Amino acid sequence: ADLSEKEFLDNQTSDDGITPQPKDFTEVSPEAIAVKVKLDNATDFLKSLKGQDVEVTLASLSVGCDALRAGEQTVNM
Repeated sequence: ADLSEKEFLDNQTSDDGITPQPKDFTEVSPEAIAVKVKLDNATDFLKSLKGQDVEVTLASLSVGCDALRAGEQTVNM
């Protein structure tokens, strides 16, 4: 069956788990944080974390088709 462009885009959205401006961060996730970065800036962002007391989730570093299409990636720490 053919899909309209709107239906196609609706099927492409995924929940990145980010809650913008939560009132209490401990209710959202007490031990983790996620950051959306543009693919062009991802390398510089990751380099800026060097030497910081932070652990990046390895699975969040793989760039899938959805991230390539959106032009941004969610990095979990």
